[in-house]
Parts: sequence; C-alpha cells; structure tokens
Amino acid sequence: LVPGEDGEMLLQDDRRTNRRISPLRAWIPPVGFVVSSLLALTSLFFAVVWGLRRLLGWLPAPGPWSVRLWPLLGAAALFGCIAFYVAGRSRGYPFLGVPNRWTIGMMLTSLLIPVATLGSVVAVWRHRRAVMNRFAYWHAVLVTAGLVFLTGFMLSWGLVGVRMWK
Repeated sequence: LVPGEDGEMLLQDDRRTNRRISPLRAWIPPVGFVVSSLLALTSLFFAVVWGLRRLLGWLPAPGPWSVRLWPLLGAAALFGCIAFYVAGRSRGYPFLGVPNRWTIGMMLTSLLIPVATLGSVVAVWRHRRAVMNRFAYWHAVLVTAGLVFLTGFMLSWGLVGVRMWK
C-alpha cells in the first residue's frame, strides 16, 4: 500500500498501481457484456422459432419484419465476429497479423454490428405502435438495448472495424 498524490491509499505491485473505484464501475462492464450477449443469443434462437412458424403458416400477422430482422442481424454479426476471431486464433496468433479471410471477416462483421444496432434502434422506434406481438416487440427492444451497450463497449475499446494487420 502506498499513499497517492491526493492522500488516497493505492495498491501497488511490480507491474501496476490500482486505486479504489466504485463497485458499479467495476461490475457494470462485465455484467452488461454477459447480459447483452445472452440477449443477442436469445435473438438467434427466437429467429429459429419465428422462422419455422412463418414457414408453417402459424405466425399470424407478424407485424413489421424490420423489428425482428435488424436485432437478428446485429446478433449474427456479433457472434460472427467472435467466430472469425476464434477461427483465426486457432491457427496461431501470427495468422491474425496478416489479411486473410478470418481477419477480413472479423473486420467486416465488426463494422456490421454498429450498422445493425442503428437499424435496430430506428426500427423499434418507428414501429413502437405497430400492430404486432408485444412479446416479440419487447424482446427486440431488449436485444437492441444490449446491442447498444455492446456497440458502446466496442467503440470505447476501438474494436469497430478492427484491422489485425498493418
């Protein structure tokens, strides 16, 4: 423990110096990331359900499709970006340092996430009074909120349009 410039106590080890922060500041990013990712994952599963219902003719008056499709596109782009990274990383870190289908795919999907998020926000706002299943609408709103959080996270860490090569 060492005293800081303003008298607060700091925790220091051989690599870094840590200061006390609010528990909210420490827990909101990881919890928000997990909750937002789970919401995006439910969007993928929900798409299978309403896709099958639509094909079988069991989906009466689904309402505006954009409310369902934009969040789905954002979720697919998010998991696609993660899949491209994992696939590229499994071939070794030097593989990520050159332009190839994995790194270019990761760059393109990371650009698609904010575009789909913006489309989701516009769709849920424009169709907030549309005649459609309220559960589907509020699910889309929650997925959109999660995508907004994830887009903000990605923007703050410079992960939108990330190029892994020089």
